[in-house]
Amino acid sequence: EDAERIAASSVFKQWLKTVQPESNIVSIAEKWLPPSHGNRMRFVALEIDYLDREGRQHSRIVVLGPNAVAVLVVLINRDTGQRQALLVNQLRLPAGGMLLEIPAGTVEGDDDLEGTAIREVEEETGLKAQKEDLILLHNPYFSPGRSTEIITLYACEITLSSKDIEGMQEKHTGLHEEGEDIRLHLIPFDDLPHTMRDAKSLLAYYMYMEWKGKHLEQ
Repeated sequence: EDAERIAASSVFKQWLKTVQPESNIVSIAEKWLPPSHGNRMRFVALEIDYLDREGRQHSRIVVLGPNAVAVLVVLINRDTGQRQALLVNQLRLPAGGMLLEIPAGTVEGDDDLEGTAIREVEEETGLKAQKEDLILLHNPYFSPGRSTEIITLYACEITLSSKDIEGMQEKHTGLHEEGEDIRLHLIPFDDLPHTMRDAKSLLAYYMYMEWKGKHLEQ
């Protein structure tokens, strides 16, 4: 029954499409399965046996899960032209405490990436973005040694008045029914790489700077 649940899950089907012949997979076994809550399965850990190039067999634990999006929100001051990064400060237990990062969230079911990005920006910052505001930066794996998760990175430039930007600092946001307790944090844009420890936020910053440089050259 568990094997059938895994095989029927969207996360397994999604991963299976990416598997290349050179993976040389010998067997796949369930390692951990969450309690059953209807038909949806968000995460599952598998023990996968495979052959290396010399034909030796090895075993790895792979966590299958949904993909995600993250959005670098760049606030442009209408009065001064100054750019600031709008970050979220929230509890991240794997990191051991509070962590500054850019807004991000899981792609649920058949949701499209842009729609998810817009939803997460609104839920976590209160700002409403449009699809045409989104700048696609990259869609990398962040932990391919253990996880299938791909995080699609966007940037979004939003122009506001000085007063509106000041009102964002330390604003309390998030979906409380989902346990989110978020405080917004503004930093001068160029200070971002010296402030962050979150990999997706750092990569989004550098990819945005590359995009911005190319855009200015055109």
